[in-house]
This record gives sequence, structure tokens and C-alpha cells, in this order.
Amino acid sequence: MQFNFPGRIRVIIAVLIIVFVAFLILVFQLSRSDYFSRSERIDADILVVEGWLPDTALDLAYDEYGRNNYKYVVTTGLSTQEYCLVSMDGYLIFDLKNKLKEAGEDSPNTIEVTAYSELDGKDRACFSIWVNDSILQGFCAGRKEKKYGVTWQAGLEEIDSLMIQFTNDAMGDFGDRNLFVKELTVNKKLVIPFQKNSKYDIGAIDGQHRFIYDYNSLAETARKELIRAGADSLKVIAVPGGKTTVNQTLASVLAFRKWFKDTGVTAQGINIVSLGAHSRRTAMIYKKVLGRDIKIGIISLPDKFTTGSGKRNFLKTLREAAGIVYYWIILIPYQLS
Repeated sequence: MQFNFPGRIRVIIAVLIIVFVAFLILVFQLSRSDYFSRSERIDADILVVEGWLPDTALDLAYDEYGRNNYKYVVTTGLSTQEYCLVSMDGYLIFDLKNKLKEAGEDSPNTIEVTAYSELDGKDRACFSIWVNDSILQGFCAGRKEKKYGVTWQAGLEEIDSLMIQFTNDAMGDFGDRNLFVKELTVNKKLVIPFQKNSKYDIGAIDGQHRFIYDYNSLAETARKELIRAGADSLKVIAVPGGKTTVNQTLASVLAFRKWFKDTGVTAQGINIVSLGAHSRRTAMIYKKVLGRDIKIGIISLPDKFTTGSGKRNFLKTLREAAGIVYYWIILIPYQLS
């Protein structure tokens, strides 16, 4: 099939093709450099830590806090009350004593765990379900939310706890393997969300590295992790953003701007802790939303998934470059205000 476009249309198409090819060449060159993940630290008295960072990156963020005399450490992140992020091998423990009366009695009783994996295929997250001290069954979750059910032959009054044991945490070229747990459903009647009903023991069930899930955002999660590492609780402030699936970094930045204005805090500069190739986009959004009067620095922590010059790194850089173009456009109103 042959298309006969008018001359002007052919010129426009040719220009668009040239621009697109030039963009791909530029992204390829950038993927071989550290442009997107380059740190540009400044003298600052406020440290902003993005709450979605993995635990290893939060440890590095704590090191940055410890080496410098920051007035405040502000953790950001969106509301996440719907799912519990189980990011390291360990046990998510539901205390069910005296909570199952509304579920009635079936024979046998069914207990379902609603969960999904961040990765799929051979890299999906696997877990085992325990009731009291007995392991009932193991599963490997898919990327789509699903109910994973077990049966309990005895009476519900004999159940004191249910544990979800995350068994194959790992990091590699495939990404970061994580498990997300939403709730329990007992006999199709009683729904028990993880929030305010569970605790997470990293590693062993010994209470040494335990999180109580009574908070609702990644900002609060990161704050608790920094305090656990030794940060001064009076200096670490959680500033949660709203719950959204789009423009997530922008939502966090807007929440920070509101906190900054509402509290009347002054700052000679703000350093933001981010990860890998995402750092450039984060810094750009903060600069455009907060304005030129506030100096912004970026501390880019190592992300081994975005280093090198392979296909994965090129695709990651392509996504970040497209994200910068997208945010540059949607942030124009903030520059004009």
C-alpha cells in the first residue's frame, strides 16, 4: 500500500523522524555516562529522603545524615495503606487472637492471603503461610493481585496468629524482588487488613528488627527506618503525599512544598537523596516546583540496576529521559506562577 502525503505533511513527518532518531542517539550516549545519576551536593541544612528507597539505600541516607549537621531530615512518600511492602526475608505476623468470631465456623475453615509480587516469572516473590507454629502451604505470587488460600481443619478459636514468611528476597539484574500483602480473608466473610493488625519481623521472629504497621505512608516507613538506625527522632519529619498512581514524584514534592510553606522553615539549601538514574528527574521537579530562591542539591545513591551500558541500562535511561521531557511540559505552570 502506498501513501501519497502532501508535501508539507512529508516535511513534518521527516522532521519528526529526525528528531526521534536524534533523541534515541542522545539517550544512547547518556546511558553510557553518569548524567542522570550524577550527584550535585550543596551546602544544605535540610536533607530530603525519598521514602520509596530500598533499605540498603536508606542506610546510605543515614550515613549522609550522620556526616553532616542537617537541621531537619524530611522523608517523603505517598500513602500506601492498601498494601504492606515486605522487602526483606522475614515474617509478617497477624495477631488473630479473639478476632475471628465474625468469620463463623466452616468445615474446613478457609484462610486467604491477598498478595502480589513486584516481579514475575522465575523472579517472582515466594512465601509460606503458617498458622500458629505450623506451616500449611507455600506459594509463588504473580504480578496481579490474587488470593492465596489454605485450609484449617480445626476450630478458629485455636488460631492465635497467622504468619506470612517471605522466603526468597533478592536483588540482581532482574530487579528488586518484593512481596506486597493486602489483607486476610477468613471463610469469605471476615476481612482483616494488614494495617494495625500486623507486625513485620525482618529475618528471625525475635523482635530485634520489628516494624509495627500503624502508619500509612512510605514517608512514615522511611522515618521509622532512619530512627531505628540511630537518627534523632526530633529531627526526622515524615511528610506524606497523597495516594496516586500517576505523577508520584510530583505529588511528594507538592506535599513537601506545602510543609515548607506552612511551617515557615528557612533553609540555606536542600539536599535530596534519590537513587540512580531517577535522581536527575527528582532534582528537576524540586527546582521547578520550589522556585529559584531555594538552592537544591541532589545526592544520587548507587543503583546497580542502572549501571553499565547494556540493554537494561539503555531502556532505563530512555524511560528517565522521556520522564524529564514529560515533567518539563507539565511543570510549565509552576514556572509561570
